[in-house]
Amino acid sequence: MNEDYWVYDIADRDSIVIWQESVCGGSIVGKAALKGKEFFFYADTKQRRGSFFGTGQGELLHMLFHKAEQCERRLPIVYFFNCCGANLKEKTAALDSYARVFREFVGCEDDHLQVGVVCGNCVGGSAYLASMCDVILFSGSKGNLCLTGPKIVYEFMGEICSKEELGGYQIHSKNETITQIFEDEAECREQLETLLSAFYQKERPYEEPEQPLDSRILPMTNKPYDVREIIHSLMDRNSFKETSGEFSLNLVTGIGRAGGIHVGILANQPMVLAGTIDCDAAEKGIRFLKQCKKLKLPLLVISDVPSFLPGTLQEKKGIEMKGGRFLKAMIRLDTPKITLILHKSFGGAYIAMNSLGLGADQVYAWPGSTIGIMGGRMSASLSKGISHLSLEDHLKSGSLSGIIMPEDTRKILIQAFQDGKNREVR
Repeated sequence: MNEDYWVYDIADRDSIVIWQESVCGGSIVGKAALKGKEFFFYADTKQRRGSFFGTGQGELLHMLFHKAEQCERRLPIVYFFNCCGANLKEKTAALDSYARVFREFVGCEDDHLQVGVVCGNCVGGSAYLASMCDVILFSGSKGNLCLTGPKIVYEFMGEICSKEELGGYQIHSKNETITQIFEDEAECREQLETLLSAFYQKERPYEEPEQPLDSRILPMTNKPYDVREIIHSLMDRNSFKETSGEFSLNLVTGIGRAGGIHVGILANQPMVLAGTIDCDAAEKGIRFLKQCKKLKLPLLVISDVPSFLPGTLQEKKGIEMKGGRFLKAMIRLDTPKITLILHKSFGGAYIAMNSLGLGADQVYAWPGSTIGIMGGRMSASLSKGISHLSLEDHLKSGSLSGIIMPEDTRKILIQAFQDGKNREVR
């Protein structure tokens, strides 16, 4: 079998089993593993021009979906894309083949983690297929994801552009499409292996954080700070990998390990928009929570949030609808969910960031944190004489699970996630 396919650069070579190659060449399907973790795959050729999608590719994907559904274990499906779109020689038969693939993809969507790896071109219907995946890994140097190429854009719109301006990483890293960018095959292997390890819940030996929580990095009230420093001090050393890191910077998402246990992290970022949740942050959160559900990841929510972002622009963009979808995604995540409130958590954003009433397993707060319907200044202007309840009052009323010291936080979180894992095993 010709090794001119992307999967040979990523998977363990001795694990690759090819079921079939397309009649005209250019694409294969099969089963492989990465550091012992198995997955099904579809892979396009590594050749510069890539493959074209036609009935042959449709038959391969039909075989892939059928075998995936027949398999007793629900293995992830990984797609290595380098496709220039529909095969023009096949005319509408190629389009019909795409349509059947989309239908079958959706049919097995709930049962399988689906990962798109954009290694080169990913044009037309293949761009739709990639966008339907749970996670998209994208080559920063070779990746190109767009509906049509520059020539067609010029013919239709009179617009002159390069393929990088249409579908390069600088476009898609800022519009929520891409989950992570890789620069070479080694980085792609690392990113995919992190996902598969999380999916298979493979615990690892761990080291304590390089910088434990102390006064040097603890946030000060009403002062912007980088929440990623807090995350790194709570997670195992070098384990946190941020996702969608260039989109909606007011919300941080990613995967890390706490005491060797893989967890999803969703945190407000006070450095941007004061950590408010706007429409883009809600969309980013929705997608990440769906990824956590597919990966069966427990979730750590770090809440330091004044509100959903108000204003006419957000109303025009549908903040209620997107905020509602964010709430639903949080509720539907059925893994252990733990919230840590750092300074403040107000209003609807307090609810959305995994409150006990919404279904959190535990909600902890650091001393001095404030919880309420709105911030102190707004509360004073609208409701004179009404002040916030103390953390002790919230503890008594059942809004909090505990008030914990920053230096004890990592130990408490690890124990909580371990307890959650033990409950799931039983």
